Amino acid sequence: MILPLLAPAGAGAGGNTELALTALELSTVGSINQVRTAHGLVPLELSPELFGAALLHCRQMAEGGYFAHNAPGRSSFASRLGAFYPQGTHRFYSVGENLLWTLTPMSGQAIVARWMNSPEHRANLLNPSWRQVAVAALSVPSAPGIFDDSPVTIVTVDFGVRR
Repeated sequence: MILPLLAPAGAGAGGNTELALTALELSTVGSINQVRTAHGLVPLELSPELFGAALLHCRQMAEGGYFAHNAPGRSSFASRLGAFYPQGTHRFYSVGENLLWTLTPMSGQAIVARWMNSPEHRANLLNPSWRQVAVAALSVPSAPGIFDDSPVTIVTVDFGVRR
């Protein structure tokens, strides 16, 4: 199921951009924001720019059979995000990322719960600096490499702030 959602475009992009998010992506964003507000933090706005980076990374991992922030033989995680979500003229800029893969279906709430049980992922979810987020979830019937040609769902969440 794909649901359209209007999300604010990045600075300088002018106007809104329509994102077609899956139910899993929407649920994961909602769960992230529920956890953040429960901890006294601001909810995050959807970023089409970060979504482009997250979706590309899911595709690269599924096609390449790897699971890591940096793609083998490609640019670093920060370079990938910067290509989609550039610093521009902003004085303060930061990006972060959480990853997950699963062979069995998971809800957005279960994905966020798993990240909350990992100190590094929890720190990203609860980083008070973040202002924008995007979640990309890609399910494929067979993925090579570490996925052992199994059906897999790969989830990338990218966080960002530009001020």
